[in-house]
Amino acid sequence: MRPNSKKTISKKRTVKKESPAPKTHLLQKVNNLPKLPGVYLMKNTAGNVIYIGKAASLRKRVKSYFAAAPRDSRTLSRFLVPKVRDVDFIVTNSEKEALILENTLIKKHKPKYNINLKDDKTYYSLKVNIRHKYPRLLLTRSVKHDKSLYFGPYSSSAAVRDTITLLRGIFKLRTCSDSQLKNRARACLNYQINQCSAPCMRYISADEYKSAVDSVVLFLNGDTASLIRNLTKRMKEFSDTMDFEAAARIRDQIKAIKVTVEKQRVVTHKKGQNNDIIGAYKEDDDISVTVINVRGGSIMGLKNHVFLINRLSMSEVVSSFIKQYYHKEREIPREVLISNDIDDLQLIVGWLSERRGNGVGIRVPSKGQSKRIVEMALENAKQSLLNKRKLKDDINNKLQLVKEKLHLKNVPRIIECYDISNISGKLAVGSKVVLKDGAFDKGGYRRYRIKIKTEADDYGMMYEVLQRRLVRIEADGERPDLLLIDGGKGHLGVARRVLADLDIKGVDVVSLAKERRQRNGVKEERVYIPNQKNPIVISGLGAAFNILITLRDEAHRFAITYHKKVRGKSAIASIFDSIKGIGPKKKGLILAHINSLTEITKENLEQLKGLTNGDIANILEEVKGK
Repeated sequence: MRPNSKKTISKKRTVKKESPAPKTHLLQKVNNLPKLPGVYLMKNTAGNVIYIGKAASLRKRVKSYFAAAPRDSRTLSRFLVPKVRDVDFIVTNSEKEALILENTLIKKHKPKYNINLKDDKTYYSLKVNIRHKYPRLLLTRSVKHDKSLYFGPYSSSAAVRDTITLLRGIFKLRTCSDSQLKNRARACLNYQINQCSAPCMRYISADEYKSAVDSVVLFLNGDTASLIRNLTKRMKEFSDTMDFEAAARIRDQIKAIKVTVEKQRVVTHKKGQNNDIIGAYKEDDDISVTVINVRGGSIMGLKNHVFLINRLSMSEVVSSFIKQYYHKEREIPREVLISNDIDDLQLIVGWLSERRGNGVGIRVPSKGQSKRIVEMALENAKQSLLNKRKLKDDINNKLQLVKEKLHLKNVPRIIECYDISNISGKLAVGSKVVLKDGAFDKGGYRRYRIKIKTEADDYGMMYEVLQRRLVRIEADGERPDLLLIDGGKGHLGVARRVLADLDIKGVDVVSLAKERRQRNGVKEERVYIPNQKNPIVISGLGAAFNILITLRDEAHRFAITYHKKVRGKSAIASIFDSIKGIGPKKKGLILAHINSLTEITKENLEQLKGLTNGDIANILEEVKGK
């Protein structure tokens, strides 16, 4: 079955590539750069940014790349300069402003020859707002200068949640919001199960609650000796005044803390010291950077970052990593220990000190505990890189096997998988998920709301989704090696027709279908390939082909999730159409907050009150009643 070409086929597009700029023109442009601080952006023939750097003098720095006898002997320069066809620049007021702008532009353009810290989400920290009469212990990713106490960061969300559960169980801190604290009419369930001291009902005095908060702070600072000493003193005081119930509570707290401390196996640095330790290890053109977070003298977290095929010098790697790592709202410790000297040390120290609000030190330790913990970071970086290389080799072998068995032209390093989800043609959606070198690339995921087809035409819907994606294949700047279609031989034919209609060559395409009938209790997985009548049964062929099955399942999950969301909004929208008092404006306002009837809860009813002149909460209660 072939889709209606009049509706779905667009005209063939030819992408006109930019002609390389003459070298003399480029050199003339470089010679005319201003002698001012700023950021420079180097571009290739296609106009894509491939490297971004900062400079105290733009002209001097950029000219060093193109000099007849280059003063820049870095390995990077030998690979970079032959590819540069244009240089743009942005002038800043100072080199510090250039440093900040450089970070922002690297995140935006993701240049090939820069370090790009993709996994740069801030870690969890624990927050205690000591200015509040009854502080809570909160989990946050944002460290602000708001006079609250912050502890962490914790690289493991499971570990920090376990810590919260432990401390709430021992010290009975509240979990309710400030509004609930003020307006609660009776003690919450946490009080009933002995997990809260119920400050909302004033079952605990402000001074006693403050003592519990002080104990939590001592624990999180790692000063368990002082904590146990203080608690033991208080237990004796309660015992002397014959308040044995209070003394027994503190006795239980001391016992729980001792058990917890005995279970913890942490490597300690200087007692009470807060440091970040950054170790960078390089082998060939591959680089690994490990960050160890030390808080209160104890290691709170460790994170490895691997950058394969990167030709920056070690100084540039460490410098660029520090700038990107602390660019977001992240706790900046008093001292950062690094494994390699960096050229722009003073500039970065000034920037970090300004962000922290007081002095920050960065140094390469030469002896003692500081040197040993940097060596520990280096060893972790080395092992992380070796593991990454081993994993990469394993993935390469699997992808090579897929190429051979499926008779592909390309090794499928970048695979895009497509799926359609609908109910009898209604509310149809499509999904695209991407696998790069064996790992899901969430940034490449896309959702499509089918526009043209309204009847049950799976082939036509697939044609529309593929055409909408592939018509932009050159503009998006990254071509897939393989298109994987969820479906049978007909779906394969649709994909091949789209490629032909858009005159796209060099992209492999196959379809993957699960046999409806079972053989030996298992449904066989079959791959349909072009110009071959019978499919290839891949069930049982090994882990290499599990890559395709896992990707197909992920595309199906992604499509179903989007379809449920669209279906839920459609259902609730149709109900609103029949209720007096709700017009398009109110309906749009409600749908911006609620996706389905199951989401109508007491909490979001309260949130929606007052959004319009009418009482939306009452209307929604009427809807839920229906």
